[in-house]
Parts: sequence; C-alpha cells; structure tokens
Amino acid sequence: MKDIAKVMDDGILRAQSPNEFGLKSKLSDSDRNRLLIATALLFLFALAVFYRAIEFVPGTIDDLEVLSSVAHTTNPLKYLVGDFGMAPYTGGNWGHYRPLHSISLWIIYRTFGIKFVLNQAINFVLHFVNSTLVLLLIWRTQKNLALSFMGASLFLVSVHTMSPATWIADRPNLQVGLAFLLLLHHVVTVREAGERLRVPYVLFLSLFGLLSKESGLIVPVMAIVVSVRLAGGTLWHRIRASVVYGTVIVAYFLGRVLMFGSNALSYSTLGCLFGIWPYQLAVALPGHLRHLAIVDNLLKNVLQVILPIFTEFGGFAFLFEPARVALLVMFGAAAMFYLVASALRSKLTPLQVDCMWAVFFNAVIHNEIFRYRDLYSAQIAICIFIACSPLLREHRRKAIALAAAGMLLAVSIVRVDDFIQDMYLRRYVELNTYKLERVLKSHDGPRVDRQLAQQIVEKYRDKSVEH
Repeated sequence: MKDIAKVMDDGILRAQSPNEFGLKSKLSDSDRNRLLIATALLFLFALAVFYRAIEFVPGTIDDLEVLSSVAHTTNPLKYLVGDFGMAPYTGGNWGHYRPLHSISLWIIYRTFGIKFVLNQAINFVLHFVNSTLVLLLIWRTQKNLALSFMGASLFLVSVHTMSPATWIADRPNLQVGLAFLLLLHHVVTVREAGERLRVPYVLFLSLFGLLSKESGLIVPVMAIVVSVRLAGGTLWHRIRASVVYGTVIVAYFLGRVLMFGSNALSYSTLGCLFGIWPYQLAVALPGHLRHLAIVDNLLKNVLQVILPIFTEFGGFAFLFEPARVALLVMFGAAAMFYLVASALRSKLTPLQVDCMWAVFFNAVIHNEIFRYRDLYSAQIAICIFIACSPLLREHRRKAIALAAAGMLLAVSIVRVDDFIQDMYLRRYVELNTYKLERVLKSHDGPRVDRQLAQQIVEKYRDKSVEH
C-alpha cells in the first residue's frame, strides 16, 4: 500500500521527450481528488461484480487439497522447499512451487480456523489493488482519467482475471500480478528520472514473484528486458546490466531440479490442439503432436489477449460454447481487436514496448498450458498497452476507443457474472446436496482430508435444506 501512496504522492509525469508525454508537473490537489474519486468508483465497481464470490466456500478439489495440506502441516516453512499442497498431504512433490500462498493459508487456518471469507476477501483486495495500480500507471502516462479508468476496468472485469479474483487456490496469480505492476511503476519512474533499475528493489520483486508461482518468472525476465534496453552501449554493458537477474533465474531452476527432480520443468494437462481436437494430457500425445501442442499453446497465449476467441481449455468458442456465449465472444473479440489495432497504428512508447514483450514472455513461460488464469499478467500488459497509446490523445479517437471499450466491458461483465453465478450454484449444490462426495471421489489417494471436508459441510451448509 505504501507503493500505491508513493505513486499518488510522487506521480510526476517526467518524460524523455516533452513532445511525447508533456511537461513535468507535480500531482495537484485537484488531480489527487480526482484520482481518489476514480479509485473509489473502481472499488464500488469491483464490489458490484465480485461481491458474491466473497461468500464462496471451497468446494473445488484444488481448494480442498491445499487446505488439507495446510491442516496437516506443523511447520509452514516446509513449503519453501517443496510442493505447495497439490501433492498428497502425507508427503510428495509434484513440482508446484508456490510457498507464499501456502504459508498465508496456514497462518489464517492456524489463527482463525475455517474462515473462508477471509481468504476470499484477500483475493478480492489483491485484485482491486492491482486494478488500482493499473489505473495509476495509465494516468502517469496519459494524464487522462477516462483512459485510466477504461484500462483499469478492462483489467478488473475480464475472463482472464476472474478466476484469480474469486478462487482461493488461484491467489498466486494475484501476487505475481502485484510484483509485475510494481516493477512497471518502477520502470516508469527510472525512465522519467533518466536512471537505471534499483537492483535491491527489483531483486525483491523478482523473489516475491518466484515464491508466488512459476508465472513469477515474468518479473526477472522483464527486468532483464528493461535493463538491456536502458543500458544501451556495447553488448558487454547490456550483459553486465542484466546478469544479476539472469543469475536469479538460473538459481530458481536449479532449486526446482533439486526439489522436484523429473517434475521440475514439466506440467501437463488437458487442452485442445489447434482449437479443434481436445486431448486429456499433452504428455500423452505422440512426439510430433506434443511439440505442436507447445507451439499451439504459445500462439494461443499471445493471441487470446489480442483476439479473445478461445474457451478456457483452448477450443474455438464458436465450436465448443453455446450460441449465446459464442455471440458474446464475437462482439468482445471485435472490440478488443479494434483497440489493439488502433494502438499499433502509432509509434509505440517505451512502456508499450515493455507491455508487448511481457505478453510474449508470458506466453513462453506458459507454453505447456493454455488457461485464462495464466493470462493475468498478459491482461495487465495489454490493457496498459491500449490505454497508453498516444493516438488516444486525439478526442475523436479517444471517443471511439472508449465506445469500443464500453462494448468489450459489457461483454466481460456478462461473462464474468455467468461464471460467478455458475460457481456459486455449483458450490452450493456440492455443499448441500452431495456433501462434497463427488469432489472427494474425483481423485484417489490421500490428497483431501475427508474429516476436514465434513467439517466444512457441517459449518457452511444451508441448514434449511433437507437431505
């Protein structure tokens, strides 16, 4: 929160070229009040969309698995050197390294017991904080609240960000997004001042991202990209500027190999090859199709944030979704494509170039999988990329862009609301009809503590429902 306050107090618009961003100016009282009002409106918007998710009780297998691990752990520091809880809680390492998430769940469980509203509220607050950071970053560049609110809203309510905002097990994506946004704010600050990245601070953000989730690789990778671009000069200068962040990445992968062995560098799950042919496990595909699946995931992870036409599992929406959803996807994709295409028509600013690199490297990092939730950081980047386009300073172009963004936002609100309503109903039914039995039977082995699941049923089920 101190970083957010610093951005608002020291939000100085200092550019490398006065013609590009305008003259230097301190944050006036008027600007401060307008930003506070915009932030308050953004909070009310977030609450209106996500309020029901705060009531979610963990009725999904992932939530129950992680909670079972937490309940059977006496020393939370063990998560620093092992799986974050998806492996059998009696012991096992499956290559999922997300210790900060498990430690935070452990603290809440040991302090308050089974109080899931706290965990859901943490997810909501983190997503709102990230949305506020998006708003502030766009304002620092554009000095326009309409564009800032537009970009922040497109990030706040999106199919690519709805899962982390509402799902306890998906909190690591929120943490990675926070680290990534703080890095972008720092990059803007050092560019304005004509300085270089502050190594201790960027190292802290890199470690925070890497201890949150594998997706956190985006932070040190982008630190390398920015360091190389800021260093200029000879190849040696560029290598020297980025070697410390490269060392962090190498150390991270070595640590994964030591902890997880053969599971350190692989992740396999179901998908849809070329958007047409579903498969259960990518690792089970024949050799040439296995390689094509990696390329397929990489392309989808880039294309989806620009032209959102795929389902959660990578199939074409018009093939695998009901007609109503497919129609919404079509309108949303058309609006998003217009916004991105418009931004690409002008000379890109340094921040926009950073965002394009972020979309690309996020796709590379997730080459084994295509899921909406793994596009969280990419959604940050694409919203900033669009809203920070110099073309949008023209009133006519800005008005058209805001109209397109409004259509995309309307589509996103409907799709996110459908998701939340579906998840709420599904969890209610599991809790009150099946008593989580279907979920418990979906996996073999001691990954879910049945006694703990029964405690959840007894505490949170609707007492007015007869079984």
